[in-house]
Amino acid sequence: MLLEDVLRKPEGEAARVVLIHGGFPWHEQVAYLAAVGLGVWAEFSLSNLVSPASTADRLLRLLNLAPTGRLLVGGDGHGVPETHWFALGVVRDGWSVMRDRLGAASRAGWIDDVERNVFADDARRLCRL
Repeated sequence: MLLEDVLRKPEGEAARVVLIHGGFPWHEQVAYLAAVGLGVWAEFSLSNLVSPASTADRLLRLLNLAPTGRLLVGGDGHGVPETHWFALGVVRDGWSVMRDRLGAASRAGWIDDVERNVFADDARRLCRL
């Protein structure tokens, strides 16, 4: 949260800042920074490797606070290819559990748009691809 003061200065407002690893374990604070319009994006990774059992909970908390256009997904696998496979499998499974928890909203088409943004389009917009 100490970044907020820096991000509110003219230099900070001019920057595009990606807070990687979802700020784990401070993911709600990262989501808040993305929500208050300071040119901040929350990239979700790493926590899926160190705390895979609660990935769906973290995704839901990030989605609850951060604008859907400011969330990025990553696997953060490193080293051997199996860590990439595992990390992205955890994210995929966590996203599926989160969709089920959302119930009707996940069937209304809204969650499909969010999924497309989070898994692809937000990164394209951020990187101007």
